[in-house]
Parts: sequence; C-alpha cells; structure tokens
Amino acid sequence: MSVEARKAALLALVEDDRRRQCDALRDAAEAQAAALRAQAHAQARARVREALSAARERRDAALAAAQARRQTRERLLRQGRASAALGAAWTALPGELERRWREPPARSAWLTDALARAARELDSGGTAWRLRHADGLPTAELDAALASAPVRVDCAADPSLRAGLRIAREGNVLDASLDGLLADRDAVAAAILHRLEEAP
Repeated sequence: MSVEARKAALLALVEDDRRRQCDALRDAAEAQAAALRAQAHAQARARVREALSAARERRDAALAAAQARRQTRERLLRQGRASAALGAAWTALPGELERRWREPPARSAWLTDALARAARELDSGGTAWRLRHADGLPTAELDAALASAPVRVDCAADPSLRAGLRIAREGNVLDASLDGLLADRDAVAAAILHRLEEAP
C-alpha cells in the first residue's frame, strides 16, 4: 500500500472516529436537552395546576362566603318579619281573647278547657274549688259547664278580670284569665311563631 493510500486510510479512520464522537456528544446533548425540556414542561404543568387549584379554592371560598352572607341576610329578614308579626300578634292578642270571651261558643270552650285542666291539675280531694270569672258570664252557661266538675264549685264574678276565669283550691291556682294566659310571654310567643310558620 502506498503512502498516499495509508494516509487516506488513516484520515478516513480519524474522520470516522471524530464522527462517532460527535454523534455520541450530539446524542447525549439532545438527550440532556430533551430531559431538561421534559422537566421544564413538568414544572410548568405543576405550576399551572397549583395556580388553577389556588384559583378554584379562592373561587370556592368566595362562593361559600357569598352563600353564608346570603343565608345570614335571609335569616335576618325572616327574623325581622317574625319579630314584626309577633309584635303585631302580641298587640292584637288581648283584644282578640276578650272578643272570644264575649262569644258564647268560644267562651263555652274556654270554660270547658279550664275546668278539664283543673280536674287534672288541682287535687279534687273533697274541698270545693273557688272559681272567679270575668263579668258577663251567663249563669246557665256556667251551670252547664260545671255539671262535669268533680267537686263543688263556689263561683263569683271578679270585676278585675277582663276575660276568662281563675280556679283555686287550697292555695293552688289554675289561672285561665286573660292575664294568666298571657303571663308566660315566652310560651305564648313560641306558640304564635309556631302558628305563623305553619301559615301559608
């Protein structure tokens, strides 16, 4: 082989080696660049997910706060309406009870209910009851109501009563008068509110 041929063969060998090394370096650089790109994309996606998650949390918190404010406004509105309705009902109630006492069917039911409660709540052990009623109660109506009383009943009108009656026995009193029925303001208010809630 001539010197020129050997020289060409050596140059070809060096060129092949250089190409292999360049290819290896280029492949390594491309692999490293691809890994860096993949890592950068992954980090960017993670940041986007975090930003979206934070935005969703802020949105959910804002919606929850808005809903809580709305519910509070609605509750305050309902309470205001209930308070106004309760005030109006409380103002009208004494007059309405007096009106019912003047109506014979309502007064009869009032008497019957009070006497039934007295029979349950006052010991009837032989001692007479003392019944005091508001003016205007007809004797026949009172006698009809007292027919079912378990003991003798001493009756008299009491001008201090605007409506209703009181039944007493040995210090125990069942107060079914207007003032007695309205004495427990909390219970009456609760009953009025219950009725208002049931109304359409």
